[in-house]
Amino acid sequence: MQFKTERKVGKTGVMLVGLGGNNGCTCVAGALANKLNITWETKEGTQKPNYWGSLLMASTVKLGNDRTGNSVYTPMHNMLPLL
Repeated sequence: MQFKTERKVGKTGVMLVGLGGNNGCTCVAGALANKLNITWETKEGTQKPNYWGSLLMASTVKLGNDRTGNSVYTPMHNMLPLL
């Protein structure tokens, strides 16, 4: 009798619904840019990626309700001063 004791475990993949859209692509690109520590040159000098810039530009905050009861939202970058 012979037993197989070694086994190669395959990689697990995850499929995210909507990943091909604007926010999904931006999220993946930001994660890769941070992981690979990518830099690029602009007129202002060398730039580096950061998660906070994407978070501030893409997120919205609920301010409350208007007189008719509809929710009022604003982009987070309108609430905070950007340096």
